[in-house]
Amino acid sequence: MDVPDSRAKPSFAEVRAGLITGVPSATATDAVAGIRGVEPGFPATIAAEDDYRDTVIGSATRSGTRHFVVVEPGLAPSDLAHDVVRNALPDGQDFRVLYITGDAGVRARLAAACTGRDQVMWLDPAGAGIDGCVLAARHDRFFGFDEPVCVLLGSTLQHAYYPEHVIIDLWGYLPHGSQMSITQVVAPRPASRAASRLQSVGHLLVAYTWTPLLPRSVAKTKKLFAHWEIVEHHLATPVLPGQDPDVTRPVPVINLTARTTLSAGI
Repeated sequence: MDVPDSRAKPSFAEVRAGLITGVPSATATDAVAGIRGVEPGFPATIAAEDDYRDTVIGSATRSGTRHFVVVEPGLAPSDLAHDVVRNALPDGQDFRVLYITGDAGVRARLAAACTGRDQVMWLDPAGAGIDGCVLAARHDRFFGFDEPVCVLLGSTLQHAYYPEHVIIDLWGYLPHGSQMSITQVVAPRPASRAASRLQSVGHLLVAYTWTPLLPRSVAKTKKLFAHWEIVEHHLATPVLPGQDPDVTRPVPVINLTARTTLSAGI
């Protein structure tokens, strides 16, 4: 497949939104069509990330968590996490949501929706990294770390070559009782048709957005949290409403939430 000039390439957030809606932006049209063509079940996998995020937010707010970190939120139609948090809490209850994103389009969306809201902050991880953004928010007194924080990583780890670095770097800034949630595409059996399809999806994502797709086994995913308490994990095979799973071939994912077992030493 021909790939557009780099100046016309879509962002990963644009492709993600186009996969969910089926109505991509002009720059994301070819990427979305290519991914849907090789793996029709992948859009459901993308859409299901938000469903699990919302489930985690609901559980966290019920347990008393009021501080959230959201890594790489999406474009519409994905709901913004602070709206989900606000709706999950009693009217007037305070909360804080720190968004961390390197996507200019997502930051523009946040600026339009959140400017003037004291409960919301957004930072670009370029240079400082995700952990640097969390530390900056702490220094700015956006929120302290005297109470648990819920880190919503979404699918960040499945697009990271060294996911353990993301987890380890955040460890020191999270107090006892903090949580981290992820959604990770599960690696199919080697040399299977499913593996070939996901490999094609990965090639398309890199070609169009420079974003890799790195499926991992359940065992390898859980091993990343060897020093955490895994609170909940389950396999899911997402299907969009109206889809026939025999036709769309659902892409299995593992949804996992883990909790820190030690307080930060800083």
